[in-house]
Amino acid sequence: MKKITIATKQYYRYNLYDEIENFGEYNQFIEDLATLTPNDAVALYINSPGGRIDVGVSLVRAIQNSLAAVTAVIEGPSYSMASILALSCSKLIMFDNTFLMFHNYSTIGYGKGGELMNSLKHSDTHFNKLMKMICYPFLTAKELDKISTDQDIYIYSDDSTLETRKSRHYK
Repeated sequence: MKKITIATKQYYRYNLYDEIENFGEYNQFIEDLATLTPNDAVALYINSPGGRIDVGVSLVRAIQNSLAAVTAVIEGPSYSMASILALSCSKLIMFDNTFLMFHNYSTIGYGKGGELMNSLKHSDTHFNKLMKMICYPFLTAKELDKISTDQDIYIYSDDSTLETRKSRHYK
């Protein structure tokens, strides 16, 4: 994380450019977020294909529990969990020619048939709660329903509804 001091305020920059895959890659970011104060600000630059929901949920929690203001800066395509992370921040900035992409979760599994069915049921419940908690009202209830039926939603930086979505989400 890069740190800049202006007057008494500390500004930090963190880049999320790869797949969100391994918990260990984010330990320092999570620790930093936990120790920052209201006098600190973080810019989370995102250009990511998304990744694992369990790792993403840990990052969402760290962002939302931080005393610092965390701004998502979309500087490239933001897919899946990366878009959910962006909406968990206290502010969203999108550069030209960028987008947020939301879709239903993907998974793999192994085990006995009943275990797989039970795991899928719980994954589905968990994912839908997460989407409602983080992405609504930026995404409408109708869009969340579309996602749950495997339709992808793209929100582009030049989308005519972007400012309305942001004001609805960050009120």
